[in-house]
Amino acid sequence: MTPIKTHYPNGQLECEGFINGEIQVGSWKFYHDNGKLFSKGQYNEDGNPVGVWTEFYDNGQIKYEAISPQGNCFSLDSDHLEIINYWTEDGISLTVNGNGKLIFNFQNGNIQHISNWTNKLKEGTLQEFHENGQLKFEKNYFLNPDSLIFFSQT
Repeated sequence: MTPIKTHYPNGQLECEGFINGEIQVGSWKFYHDNGKLFSKGQYNEDGNPVGVWTEFYDNGQIKYEAISPQGNCFSLDSDHLEIINYWTEDGISLTVNGNGKLIFNFQNGNIQHISNWTNKLKEGTLQEFHENGQLKFEKNYFLNPDSLIFFSQT
């Protein structure tokens, strides 16, 4: 494993971690361009994220703690993401121990995302909206992690 660091054009540290050849492995940290921590977590020997990952707002407040058990990238509409805890930028808990409701808004106030979480998994209807308020897509989740079922419409 070879340690590696990259920097933003302004000189701030962008990320630091380890590579094996060209594959990210081991412990990694990513930073906002203001120098504050953006995210941290582990990659396995194949370069896939494993275990608990933590993401931070650019003010330093923790945004979420999540697990991607399939080694996939983190995205709220990913079918395999497990949210443990999620906070607003002001530090208000939206999910605790994998249970709660996430609602995000665009800067214009329109809703961007709504999802419900039970035992770290999505349950019920997840909706994503365009900035103009129109429904982008909707998925329905049923709590059975061994056979995750969802329906999608655009």
